Amino acid sequence: MALVLVVDDEPDIRELVRINLEQAGHRVVTAADGDEALASVRHEPPDALFLDVRMPGTDGWAVLEWECCIKSAEQGAAEGAPFIARHIIQASSSSFDDFAKSGADHAANRRMLGLT
Repeated sequence: MALVLVVDDEPDIRELVRINLEQAGHRVVTAADGDEALASVRHEPPDALFLDVRMPGTDGWAVLEWECCIKSAEQGAAEGAPFIARHIIQASSSSFDDFAKSGADHAANRRMLGLT
């Protein structure tokens, strides 16, 4: 299966995504922020990225932009635009980020993930 890089500053979300991807047979590497993600991409380029676009510091958009430009700016631009057009999901009026801002019960999430 694929090597998937999961990038999210929320540890509970990162863990939930990791568990589900591993159960589906994928190999998963995680990063807590954009800088960790870029280091991971340079070390071992993933087959797929799962990115939180709203993170402090280097956000998911910057990681995606950098990942598309690793080979060269021209090649990255040529590959990046079609990739984004094919793979980025359009945000709805009530996006997950809006939902997540309402607060999280971290204890409940940890119990659900079997981390307590």
